[in-house]
Amino acid sequence: MAYNYLSKASINKRNKIIQDKWDNFGKLNPEEREVISEAYEAMRSCVSMLTDCQDLYISDVRKLDMATYHLKSLWAIGRELESLDDAEEKS
Repeated sequence: MAYNYLSKASINKRNKIIQDKWDNFGKLNPEEREVISEAYEAMRSCVSMLTDCQDLYISDVRKLDMATYHLKSLWAIGRELESLDDAEEKS
């Protein structure tokens, strides 16, 4: 029976990558971390519901909508930012 194991170097490399991700997440302010966590949870919930039932509750759609709104308002993500870039290029 063959065992699939990681070498100590591979484990250390993987742990460093994970630690770097946590360090970067920790550099965000509390509001940013909360918005990202809520958006992730909303997406996870919706994907789970779609996988299990091939259907989506209206409450899940609302969670996705709110997550989108919070991400957009926190980092100015979306079409409004693109239209600002277009306006600057024209002037």
